[in-house]
Amino acid sequence: MRPRVRRTPLERVSIRKDDPALPVLLKLESLQITGSFKLRGAWWKLSRLSEQDKLRGVGTCSAGNHGLALAYAGCRERIPTFVYLPRNVDPAKEAKIRACKAQVIPTPHEGFDAAEQWALEDAARRGLCYVSAFDDCDVIVGNGGTVMLEILEDVPELTTLVVPVGGGGLAAGAVLAAEVLGKRVRLVACQLKSSPGLARSLAAGRAVTRLPAVKTKAAGIEGGIGTLPFSILQRHSPEVVLLSESELEGAVRWCLEELGYLIEVSAAAPLAALLGGKVTLDRGPVAAVLTGRNLGLPWLKEILQADGS
Repeated sequence: MRPRVRRTPLERVSIRKDDPALPVLLKLESLQITGSFKLRGAWWKLSRLSEQDKLRGVGTCSAGNHGLALAYAGCRERIPTFVYLPRNVDPAKEAKIRACKAQVIPTPHEGFDAAEQWALEDAARRGLCYVSAFDDCDVIVGNGGTVMLEILEDVPELTTLVVPVGGGGLAAGAVLAAEVLGKRVRLVACQLKSSPGLARSLAAGRAVTRLPAVKTKAAGIEGGIGTLPFSILQRHSPEVVLLSESELEGAVRWCLEELGYLIEVSAAAPLAALLGGKVTLDRGPVAAVLTGRNLGLPWLKEILQADGS
């Protein structure tokens, strides 16, 4: 993985002005090569495929970043790549996927869950090797596992990790890596209030894998949780923070104004939780993962105008 992906920095920031000495570290996966952490899992998964599977080609359904990562890695590995997209995907992400020479297949569905079911059926008809964005061992360890390994190499005394959670692959890989290294790290999972797959799954005691589609710019954290990620997260008892669309968009504006970083709405979830005082902070290092920067200009303008900017 080392020569294929960027080791992203940890940046110390002051989020709580009432306690500026408290260290909050941002893992800037928004600076990853394709603009999100998803390149890690996509490339690791492709490296594990058999030659026969590579010849078949790979397919995936994505809210944008996983599809872009798979398209980028697939192009460089000369693997035919098909990316199925929900109707509500950010057009900027779709354009980047097309630029990587992947075959883009729009689905007739608005939300991720229904779009993925449609994609699974179509990919099977085409004989493609399907690569889930989160419900896959290799994707989980490639994404969350390598992110967490880098964080713990830089900050071995880490006490708390704050991450956005949609399908759950990033969070599941992170807690697995901590477990393997014998580290006790508290996990705070940030979710969209209108689509809380993990929260509902914890309450039900089983993975809630499908939820109704909701209108949101945070498509990366919309929909149900993956069965495999939930089986991992359930035994680690994560804390769940629920956030509104306006809180997420406010964190996008804060990050751009205060830090000079553009992040997408899903990636803003950990910042929104911290800025809103929804995370009880320990007296030790806290890290938050900023997962991506792929936010199109039209959506950014809407977010800035919502604040009267």
